[in-house]
Amino acid sequence: MKKIILLTLLSFTMLSAFSQQPTNKKLNSFCNKFSKAVMSGSPEKCLKFFDEDYVKAQHDGFLEGETEQFLSEFLLVNSIFLNEDSEGVLPAFSDISDIKFIDIITNAEGEKAALFEITLKKGCKFSMHAHIRILNKNEFGFYGAMG
Repeated sequence: MKKIILLTLLSFTMLSAFSQQPTNKKLNSFCNKFSKAVMSGSPEKCLKFFDEDYVKAQHDGFLEGETEQFLSEFLLVNSIFLNEDSEGVLPAFSDISDIKFIDIITNAEGEKAALFEITLKKGCKFSMHAHIRILNKNEFGFYGAMG
């Protein structure tokens, strides 16, 4: 009897832990909506997709509300050039001509990141990953380096 109770409690604990994770469908939808916000050209729309604490510390604090700089650094600093004609200079958010969500990846610790491909107006392409902070199965946002 004790084994049955223990197994039942263990299964509820595991179920509870896994139910805190969003489904890939929700994360994919979130990332596709972010891509649309970037393509709209509206920095304000894009800010809604970031972790609140990250925005307060990096955007509001360190960058003193410079939204375009915040987005440019977030989207393009951790990018890898995909073609040879890139200049190695940080482009501006307004230089983006296209962004495509590629996939969600999960590392060994269970942390999630979104992969995007970004094309600039000059034709340069970048591969970019964006870390996703998961607060619960319905609440998450992008975050990155600070300072």
